[in-house]
Amino acid sequence: MNAPPSSRLWASLHASAQGDPPPHEPTAAERALRRWERAFEAAAAGQLLLDGQSRIQMANAEAVRLLGLSRETLLSLPSVQQAWTLEDRLGRPIAPGSFPGEPALRGEEAIQDAVFRLTTPGVTRRWISVTATVLPAEPGPNELMLSITDVSCRIDGEQSRTLEWQQMMDILKGSRLGLWHSDPLAQTLFLDEQAAQLLGIPVGLSPELTTQAWSQAMHPEDRTRALTVLREHLRGVRSSSVNECRVLRPDGHWRWIRTRTHTLQNPNGSRRAKLAGTVEDVTELKGAEAAVQHGHDLLQALFTHAPLGIQLLDLSNDRTVNCNQALADITGTSIEHLLSHGPDERSSPQTAARRVKWRRDLLSHGSTGPHEFRVRRGPDEWRDVRMSAVRVFDPHGRPFAWGVVQDITENKAYEAQLKTAATRDRLTGMPNRAAMLSHLHELLLAQVEPQGGFAVLFL
Repeated sequence: MNAPPSSRLWASLHASAQGDPPPHEPTAAERALRRWERAFEAAAAGQLLLDGQSRIQMANAEAVRLLGLSRETLLSLPSVQQAWTLEDRLGRPIAPGSFPGEPALRGEEAIQDAVFRLTTPGVTRRWISVTATVLPAEPGPNELMLSITDVSCRIDGEQSRTLEWQQMMDILKGSRLGLWHSDPLAQTLFLDEQAAQLLGIPVGLSPELTTQAWSQAMHPEDRTRALTVLREHLRGVRSSSVNECRVLRPDGHWRWIRTRTHTLQNPNGSRRAKLAGTVEDVTELKGAEAAVQHGHDLLQALFTHAPLGIQLLDLSNDRTVNCNQALADITGTSIEHLLSHGPDERSSPQTAARRVKWRRDLLSHGSTGPHEFRVRRGPDEWRDVRMSAVRVFDPHGRPFAWGVVQDITENKAYEAQLKTAATRDRLTGMPNRAAMLSHLHELLLAQVEPQGGFAVLFL
């Protein structure tokens, strides 16, 4: 399109065009003027033509809509900044005389896609983008063409994305996650401030590392695994991964670092892989895991090597879930057999009946025992055992019981021998005086009828 005419040229041509129709065809200047008028009015952006005193000389329909005033009101304003207010992107008001384009008229600076918040007389607020073009005029002061575009959707979207990004960064900072991205072919690794702090890089130093420096900082036992994962990303075998390794910080301390890696998709179709992800210091977590594992190992050793029989019983179906070798030795069978059969299978009939009460005690009181009963060890062998149990629940609320079983057969035999030694004559095997007194005491306690009685005969 031809360059826009000045307001004085436009006024003179327009005045001649408003007179009597010429007896000849329109001149080239008149045809150019009409084409420019149509283009000016139909422009998608708001168009304002200002004279040297910042007075509006022309305004198209879009400018009328954006500025919220009629065309007649706009053309009658003594200054372009009389009926509305402007603020920059930080919310600071634009002072009179600094309206977009006015400094350009004075030859101070040009305006190209400058963004402002506009408040119109109808209290309508919108973001506008302003571009100012100076139109040199000879003779007389320069004129100014302002192009105004409504960019509210764009700015609101940018502010929304900025807010979301800030919220995400706050969340990452609160979660102690650092961000990183890498170009493996260029052998560069970029860290954000949080990631640099996790790795012990002092504030003020460049957060850029070489991949070789990162590799050398890893513990030798972890380096091979980490490099294998990296090569799998570069070959396209992996798109994401989680790796934990020990990293030596500049202060000489080893820290456990968990690295999450994701392969970035190249929008231009390039096969050059770039990686990004997060880093997290999990040293304390690793210490807690080691402590838990140590406790588990101790309990496992106790469970495996304890001289007492230990079993885990599922109270919902009365089946043995787990047991140790000591319980298998007591019952004269194998762990596999105990796990595949119910606990009553090797109990005496009297014990099986009492187990119903014990199970009820477990469910209602949380514990039972100690109880003594007999279990079959072989076709003709029975063993005396003592059992105690306590109820526990799994994460889903399902009831289980830990039971401890002790073989007391030898203890029972020793008790029988001691009782015999205390109540029998060692030479004749006959009951002695202690047995007689004990039996006499029992008879006295059992004597409840006054007329009844018993006799004691001394020989």
